[in-house]
Amino acid sequence: MSGSAVASRGGRVRTACDLCRHRRIGCDRAKPACETCTLAGVPCTFTPTAQQRKSVREELADAKARVRHLEEALKAERENRLNSDQYTPPKALSSGSSPLEIPHQFLSSWSATTYLLESYSFDAALSNFRWHLGFCGPRAAPFALTPSFSSTVYERTGFVLNIEDFLNQLAQSFKLQYPTHSTRTIVPKWPPRSLIQRSIEYFSKNRLYSIFPAVDIENTPLHLDPKALGNPDITTSPANYACLVALTALVTRIRGDDMAFADADPDAYVQAVLTLLPELMIDNANLRSLEALILLGTP
Repeated sequence: MSGSAVASRGGRVRTACDLCRHRRIGCDRAKPACETCTLAGVPCTFTPTAQQRKSVREELADAKARVRHLEEALKAERENRLNSDQYTPPKALSSGSSPLEIPHQFLSSWSATTYLLESYSFDAALSNFRWHLGFCGPRAAPFALTPSFSSTVYERTGFVLNIEDFLNQLAQSFKLQYPTHSTRTIVPKWPPRSLIQRSIEYFSKNRLYSIFPAVDIENTPLHLDPKALGNPDITTSPANYACLVALTALVTRIRGDDMAFADADPDAYVQAVLTLLPELMIDNANLRSLEALILLGTP
């Protein structure tokens, strides 16, 4: 009997040839052909089934392996940046009048690992996008290791996937449409303590939680209380500061025409929070990290 190999399916082996399975009858598995195939005068074949779907445990193991791979890549990238001549410590984080005081125990760790590329200009944003593709796009595993990925895109769209050509055409189209466009360098800056206090009070007084349900002021821990900002005995964390500053950026953006927030720079505050993004991603068990990320993503 040709093709006598069987394939596993749901933990059981295939015991019928293709013809017997099609007719839904028993197969005697005789060699070289079963009785049904002999009477029909056709080859007796066993077509292997598609590979069985991975179990939840196997999928979890694969996900953990991918996470370890990304963590190692991120660590290597940080080391490369620290050793690069182009690296400049974020001195601007402590600039400005009455900056938000960062505890001394965090200064060394934050300043060593929180350098981010400027993303305001189109060229810088495109460069950052290319860099991220190396970790989460077609250039990253498992896509880069799967030849069928590009062929699948071609079968479904009729076009050959070429990220570089697409990005080059995108840049050319943008520059043709906007030959001259204003650029701005945003320097990360922590907001003054008084501005954070006013932002929290405004958010609570006007019940903005019903519109932006990110931080419930009335039920959050003490670190979001304005009195906590001036208390050195209260323990803090990068997530707590990120949540405070992100909330300030949100309020000052939507109320920029208010005299109380006239001198605010929400874009600079957002950039300051982005410098803490690695810490927020690592501290994923902290509710403040999630709140800060939600506030950053709020238009």
